[in-house]
Amino acid sequence: LMGLMALGIMTSAIISIPVCISTYRNNSILKRLLVTPLPIWKYFASEISAHLVLAMVQAGIILAVGVFVFGARVHGNPVWLFAIVPLGSLVFLNIGFILSAWARTPAAASGMGNAVVLPMMFFAGTFFSTNTFPWIFPYLAEALPLTPMLSALRQVAIDGAPIWETWPQLTVLAGWVAGTAVVAAKVFRFS
Repeated sequence: LMGLMALGIMTSAIISIPVCISTYRNNSILKRLLVTPLPIWKYFASEISAHLVLAMVQAGIILAVGVFVFGARVHGNPVWLFAIVPLGSLVFLNIGFILSAWARTPAAASGMGNAVVLPMMFFAGTFFSTNTFPWIFPYLAEALPLTPMLSALRQVAIDGAPIWETWPQLTVLAGWVAGTAVVAAKVFRFS
């Protein structure tokens, strides 16, 4: 259940942001935004805020279906799950903004998003343990941003851990947020 929740959040952010931005860029909407009185930071804040709200709603729906339809049990405080979701979502939104810098068309943006999402989905341990991977792959899995999010969600939901016990994973996620934000700010382009 936690794997599906994280997968939905990641997929939504990494694919929808580049598709939206490339559409806006192709239709010259981004250029038009630059000449309006709207400060550009407010545009980005609204895009990010809307996607964070969507991520919370999406996580709530997935969790509710898992619990009420399929009988899943959450042993920890579900409120703590919703504290982890926005942090993970920010990482994937930033990755989406990074991909949007190179996507010329919405179709290319979708393809690029899938090229990032699919390997991360399998190598981060969304559906199965990464301990069975051969050679160096378990260590590479630890370097992916989805891995600490999944680990933190599972610690809270399955092990019943309080959120403060997931501080190592949250610290890694915060590092990913900071790093991807810097890269996204440097590579983003309006035309």
